[in-house]
Amino acid sequence: MNELVFLKESDLRRILREELATVITPTKDDKEHFSIDEAVEYLRAKGYKISKATLYVHTSKGTIDFHRFGGRKLVFTQKHLDDFLAKMKH
Repeated sequence: MNELVFLKESDLRRILREELATVITPTKDDKEHFSIDEAVEYLRAKGYKISKATLYVHTSKGTIDFHRFGGRKLVFTQKHLDDFLAKMKH
């Protein structure tokens, strides 16, 4: 089974790129922006049990930072969510 395989550099790069794409996929921790549903999922994954309705309450009270996209849609960053978790632990 000691066969030699010869490839052009460009073919080898393409094969490696394709294989790495199947192995390296972004995780939720790598996301820049989270929708309300993704934020709830992220917070739950970090051990903070929260509902979508409760997260809306925190936005209206100002206990969590967020941005608005398109005037209505709430968007959170990982920093917003991590800061919120730190506040809730105290």
